[in-house]
Amino acid sequence: MSYISYDKNVQERIRQIKQKRVFKEMIFVLLAAVIAVCVFFGFAKDDDSPLDGILKNLREPQTTNSETTDPEEALLILVNADNPIPGDYDFKLKTLNSGEQVDERMYKDLQNMFDAMRALGIYPYINSAYRSPEKQQQLMEEKIASYENEGKSREDAERLAAQWVSEPEYSEHRIGLALDITGDTDEGTSIEEVQQWLHDFAYLYGFILRYPEDKEDITGYSYEPWHYRYVGKRAAKDMHDSGMCLEEYVASKAK
Repeated sequence: MSYISYDKNVQERIRQIKQKRVFKEMIFVLLAAVIAVCVFFGFAKDDDSPLDGILKNLREPQTTNSETTDPEEALLILVNADNPIPGDYDFKLKTLNSGEQVDERMYKDLQNMFDAMRALGIYPYINSAYRSPEKQQQLMEEKIASYENEGKSREDAERLAAQWVSEPEYSEHRIGLALDITGDTDEGTSIEEVQQWLHDFAYLYGFILRYPEDKEDITGYSYEPWHYRYVGKRAAKDMHDSGMCLEEYVASKAK
């Protein structure tokens, strides 16, 4: 075989290898595109799939018709040491499988959020949700007693307790929109895992960290990484993006 024919054979072999490589790359790109389309429409089609949580909420429009009553506005009720629950405030409770009760307006978003967490192997646990006036008063008295047992005066004990527990008429737990969420230790989930996930993604489902660490002077309460409040998806996103707490956000809306 001459050098010329040998060179031609080598060149032909190289050409064939390049053709196969290009063909494989085209097939890979085509398959990737098909998978992406299937995943997208699969998420869009199944509103209740736990795996669609984050992606669905990122795609979901956050707009409302300004000419109609905005149902999310009613979720922005401000309850704190300066704003008691209105005497005529009315809401409906939904009982969860755990026996805890929440305002029924948060139920679907709460279920979707917990489903998304469980799909990732993170198991949340609701330590407290709606509380009756009697239950809230009991918690306040127990907190005061614990400080008195430490040697604090009644006056000091009441002042310190108020930083953690509200009087019944000033408690968000009384309106069914607040949750204390920890980790389900029976499932091997730590409170730190739950709190990190909620910190990053809870706003996508309409929930905010109610008492942030750097807002204690504004909220009037100590940092509570377990206490989340339902305000609706649009308001939660606005507060997440702006860094505002509920007091600041309500004030900005009133201007």
